[in-house]
Amino acid sequence: MTVYDTYSMQLAREKGEPDVFVYDPVPSKLKVQVVCIMEDLLGDASQSRDGYGFKRYDGLRKALRRQFGRSPLQGKHFTVYDEISHFLLDINRTDWFLDAIDVMIQFSRSVVPSNAVSSAVDEMNIWFRQSRYGFSYENGRFMRMDSEFLHHEAVRPALRLMMYGGYSGAEAEFRHAHDHYLNGKIDEAITEACKSVESVMGSICNKRDWTVKGKRTFGDLAQACFENGLIPRFWQNHIDRLKGLLTAGLPELRNKEGGHGDGAEARVVPSYIGGFGLHMAAASIVFLIEADHVLPAPTPKIHHA
Repeated sequence: MTVYDTYSMQLAREKGEPDVFVYDPVPSKLKVQVVCIMEDLLGDASQSRDGYGFKRYDGLRKALRRQFGRSPLQGKHFTVYDEISHFLLDINRTDWFLDAIDVMIQFSRSVVPSNAVSSAVDEMNIWFRQSRYGFSYENGRFMRMDSEFLHHEAVRPALRLMMYGGYSGAEAEFRHAHDHYLNGKIDEAITEACKSVESVMGSICNKRDWTVKGKRTFGDLAQACFENGLIPRFWQNHIDRLKGLLTAGLPELRNKEGGHGDGAEARVVPSYIGGFGLHMAAASIVFLIEADHVLPAPTPKIHHA
């Protein structure tokens, strides 16, 4: 479905929208837009019980009932469409709203062409941004956005570089970090974010057969990357600052805010600290992988018989 570039959208761009997102409650306008997207995906629900439309909506209803353990989903309704749409419109919990959309998208992939699902996801992300709702559906999952600029300039490029660059372990750790952050587990988010940067540095060192002194800690790996020219020598001053960031920033967050016991009294770590750690990790990953791309390809090892 086409998203029209309306006067209010143009005016918002001219004024410069504040880079501030909301997460709860779910905007009512957005719920209606998601129902409209569902209609575009699954088609006309007014067909007979033998028609494709009914079968699609009935399949989605069964999937949602199973996911949420509710039958019916919301009150008593005469049609399968009404049951699903009223459920979506009445949801107040953010996690339920995102789960319902996730089920809808995954189910749709089995009954409609993939390009239709991709178009629906693109439209949904536009409406999310218009509502300043702090989530984006990417690569088959929801990602939380605390800053749209940082998300698009750091988090997304980091995931793309890891996905297509052979850094599967680091990618999994970064996604775990984001999942922890999304669920309010800030200690775990910081720990996994730091591990993802360590894994990227470790992979680069292994690929290039660089010697890593010490016990391959975060600092040991960073030192090996610096010593082997991952960054140009004429950037020495910047290297020192970056080294301080990589060897002190994330590990310091992990040591102080995550990775240790809480002691006698449980500690509440503010979410902004987790967001800072995630964005720092993402920016570091982009920097490291792109710097590696600039270096000459590693010399293949020759095995003698």
